[in-house]
Order: sequence, then C-alpha cells, then structure tokens
Amino acid sequence: MKVEITKQIEVKEIIEIDFPYYYKHDLTDYEYENTCVIYGKITESEEVTIHEKIRSKNNVIYEIEKDSRSDSYFAEKYKSTEEEYNKARERAKRFFNVL
Repeated sequence: MKVEITKQIEVKEIIEIDFPYYYKHDLTDYEYENTCVIYGKITESEEVTIHEKIRSKNNVIYEIEKDSRSDSYFAEKYKSTEEEYNKARERAKRFFNVL
C-alpha cells in the first residue's frame, strides 16, 4: 500500500533587517466577526506589541507588552510599516485616556 504524505522542510536563511522593524499579525476570526490584530515594533534590544481586539463597537480591548527582542516575526508575510504601527499606538493611547 502506498500513502501520500506532506513533508515540510525547514530552511534557515540569513536576511538583512533594518531596525526598528515593524510587523503586523492579523488573527481576525471572520466567521465570528472578531477583529484581532497584533502590531509590533522590534529594535536591536526589545520588542513592543500592541494587541488590538475589537469584538463590537462597545467591546474593544488593548494589551501592550514590552519584552526582550524576539525574531519570530521577520518573515515577509508579517512585514508592516512605522505608519501602521503608529496608528495602532494612537488608537491604544486614545483608548487608555478614556479610562
């Protein structure tokens, strides 16, 4: 009997990164209409993330974390811009100023 399998081969490569590096990870669940996006800024020594969850107009959650640098978001599919990160940061600042 022959069975078809899928192999995934992990390849390491060296890439050139300019700091600060900005990324965006969209975790939105379109089935339940929950918006969930992580915006990040990575410097030579640290990483700052803004986790924005929007469940409805009246149900918005922001989490902000600052940690040592992680290299997990350097893939091209996560690449973002300073402008996009700063817009998310401003939304979070407005949110926290309301409290």
